[in-house]
Amino acid sequence: RYAREVYHPWYAHPDRLFLMLLAIGTLAGWLIVRLGAILPRRAHGARHPILVWSLALPLWVGLAGVTAALAPVAGYLWTLPLLTIGAGLLAVPPARISGVRAVSVVALAVAGTLWLFDTADLLRFMVPLFGRLPLVTPVYVYPALMLACGAMVVPPFIATTAAVAPLVRPSLITTALLVAVAVSMGAAFFAPAYTYERPQRRSARAIVEPGAATATYEVASQEPGIDLDAGAPEGWYRATDAPAASVPLGRYPQPFVFRATAPSPGPAPAAVTEFSLKAVPAGTEVTMTIVPREPGLTALFVLPDGITPARSNLPGAVTRGRWRVVYAGIPSDGVTWRASFKAGLESRLTGARAVVVSSRFPGGTGWQSLPAWLPQQNTVWDADVAWVLAAAAPIPPVPPLR
Repeated sequence: RYAREVYHPWYAHPDRLFLMLLAIGTLAGWLIVRLGAILPRRAHGARHPILVWSLALPLWVGLAGVTAALAPVAGYLWTLPLLTIGAGLLAVPPARISGVRAVSVVALAVAGTLWLFDTADLLRFMVPLFGRLPLVTPVYVYPALMLACGAMVVPPFIATTAAVAPLVRPSLITTALLVAVAVSMGAAFFAPAYTYERPQRRSARAIVEPGAATATYEVASQEPGIDLDAGAPEGWYRATDAPAASVPLGRYPQPFVFRATAPSPGPAPAAVTEFSLKAVPAGTEVTMTIVPREPGLTALFVLPDGITPARSNLPGAVTRGRWRVVYAGIPSDGVTWRASFKAGLESRLTGARAVVVSSRFPGGTGWQSLPAWLPQQNTVWDADVAWVLAAAAPIPPVPPLR
């Protein structure tokens, strides 16, 4: 991560990262064994597989007890291997090395069946999962999962394969592990971070105020770069706050958000064709209609701060301090919102706003209709354009006829 230009250099080829971590972890364990070899002979432990289980069984008992209490549905991942080795060691005299190895082979088969395949699948699943989350993936999540698997698989593997007599040339194993680390690190380092098959997920949007010749553009992702193609707006800067707009749209949740001001992408693909206030018993009724000029639009009806309707023909909720309605897929004949309010709010209700959101940039290309300056070779975009629509002057409320 610190040697690359991105924070997720393993995304497109995660298996290379996992092989590198496996090689480094194996080398680290082997180096501890070799460091123990330089201790005085009387400080050496016995070369017997039962010694492995004298250290591993307390750990297994603790893990099995914790998971059986906190996650009983998944407790079998720890209790079954513990049952296997516990019953086997009770049936085999500890002094019989061959018997302890045979029991360790059975425990390795059980633990490997329960852990190895699921861990490999879970590791591959976690990469795209974290790729969708709006955060920089912590570096410890993948080693932590591999360590959890190793705690159940490594002890029976060592008890099965560890030599009883000193090795003749342990330097050959050290050399092989060093080569494996070097090769796996090189393969992981030179792998492309994102590819066409496994692209980077990024977001982009433009916010256009009524009658404005310019718009606010934002690009967000998990990576610190803003590698846009030719023709992109200029003046980008790192943004840590929500964009300034007459309707609060919120800040992108991604850790890296860049913002710029540039000419508007074009006129709104919809218009407010009706905005009226009508006096009703004990209050006022607001009617607002949005008619689209193209399909696939989303409409928002947003009230001023601190106002909520007594009744509304469309369900809404308070979001970012403002009551709003979200209507996805405006029909060709438009959508009308009607809401009733208590008396005395007529002057403030004129501040109600409509927003129309399109996932297609005007004049864009490709199946998403994106602007040419958004790179698409190794990137998939979640893009939106939001127009705050100017409503016509409302008709003053007329008292109901008697």
